[in-house]
Amino acid sequence: MLLDLEVEPTHVPGQQLRRAPDVLVPLFAMVNFAMILPLVFVMVPFVRPLKASRLGFTYLIPLIPLLYAWDGTVSALRAYTPEELVALARQAPGAAGYRWEAGRAGSGPRSVRSWSTGAPTVTA
Repeated sequence: MLLDLEVEPTHVPGQQLRRAPDVLVPLFAMVNFAMILPLVFVMVPFVRPLKASRLGFTYLIPLIPLLYAWDGTVSALRAYTPEELVALARQAPGAAGYRWEAGRAGSGPRSVRSWSTGAPTVTA
């Protein structure tokens, strides 16, 4: 069974909508962490070369799964929007001589990969 729950922002009062990131970000971070952790336990035996130390730090002392889950969650929280990528690029030294563009890869509202490009501006 698949449950897809989406909330249209126009049906949410403004005050609640402004509070949404404060509530949803910790929730999504916990879900992300909870999804990555068991996947590491399953995937580690397939990493080659298979070493006793890797198995020990995965199953006896679960250091590797915890570090992977932490890194994945923090990276997901630190992702930049296309607008933030362009703003960062425009602040770089020498950025005035470039035309910057950014967007999202994929289609639909769930496109999750951001991209950015910079091309030199042509001066005559």
